[in-house]
Amino acid sequence: MLLNHKLVLGTVQFGLPYGINNTKGQTEKEEVFKILQSAQKNAINTLDTAPAYGNSMETLGEFFKHSNSFSVISKFHGKTEKEIVGSVDKQLKVLNRTSLDVLLFHSYKDWLENPSTISVLDKIKQEQKVGKIGISLYTNDEFLSAIESGLFDVIQIPFNILDNYSLKGSLIEKAKNKGVEVHTRSVFLQGLFFKSIETLPAFFSPLKEALSKIHTLCADNNLSVHELALLYVLHQSNIKRVLIGVETEKQLLMNIEVLKKDISISLIQEINNIKIEEIDLLNPVTWPKS
Repeated sequence: MLLNHKLVLGTVQFGLPYGINNTKGQTEKEEVFKILQSAQKNAINTLDTAPAYGNSMETLGEFFKHSNSFSVISKFHGKTEKEIVGSVDKQLKVLNRTSLDVLLFHSYKDWLENPSTISVLDKIKQEQKVGKIGISLYTNDEFLSAIESGLFDVIQIPFNILDNYSLKGSLIEKAKNKGVEVHTRSVFLQGLFFKSIETLPAFFSPLKEALSKIHTLCADNNLSVHELALLYVLHQSNIKRVLIGVETEKQLLMNIEVLKKDISISLIQEINNIKIEEIDLLNPVTWPKS
């Protein structure tokens, strides 16, 4: 059950249609409640949300009226103290909560352009409206800068079987040594790992050799790509939380089943040895719009 506690359930699908493999659109409220109930039963106790996620917060707030046992990670809008405090207070009201467990800057740019806002977040933290302050990042340069600033309790980064330990391992260790919690997202790279290699657009051609290697490792170790991708990230000892998203209760239960499987140290090392040179391809922001 230990690995279950590392999982953070993303809620963007609860308020918006999201992901390149999403064929169902936004998750209906009834299904959201089933997902949350199953998460509770299986010791998954942390949710990730944001004001930008459509009506996700409203749905969560309705659920929290009857069951409020989840920890909540969120982001904020605003540059001035009035705007930021207003954003947090509105979120707490909508969510039917008295505090957020973690509050993140949406991006490195938000922090870089408005460095003084950190003092506002510290004030909100002192008022116990927020437990920890963090930031959501993309690149290694951003990651290093955030670690060395000493300002953050939590740093959230992309991390997966391609955007892996060979690219980020030393920085993750550095963060851990400085007492910073490392949370990761993009476990499945927005569903890219589940696409047929043969039908991938030419844009992704530089990744095809590595993806073929992943498929070979899966076949040799009797694991699906889904299983390998999730187990690889969850078995990183220096990663505190792993964010995943689901559209249905069935998908959540499939992920929970994966946690019953194991992954060998040698297999982890083989994935660590995969090093992508075209790192921009690992950032969905750079992908062509379909």
